[in-house]
Amino acid sequence: MLHRLSNGRLLSTPHRVINSSGRERYSVPFFFDPHVSTTIAPLVGQPKFEPIHFGDFLRHELEASYDAHNPDSPD
Repeated sequence: MLHRLSNGRLLSTPHRVINSSGRERYSVPFFFDPHVSTTIAPLVGQPKFEPIHFGDFLRHELEASYDAHNPDSPD
């Protein structure tokens, strides 16, 4: 969402954890999302992205994840 709000200026952090210490490691991620009724549109410059409704985006992402992990879902 920050990528869209910043009109492409901010990039997402890669989601990976690499433990090269040889010891056990714990990861505690923190995610912060806008309210589901929020419209996400670029705040600066000539818009590179169309505005999106966060609730619709979130529903699509959750349904896609569910379908990808559901063995009964048609491919």
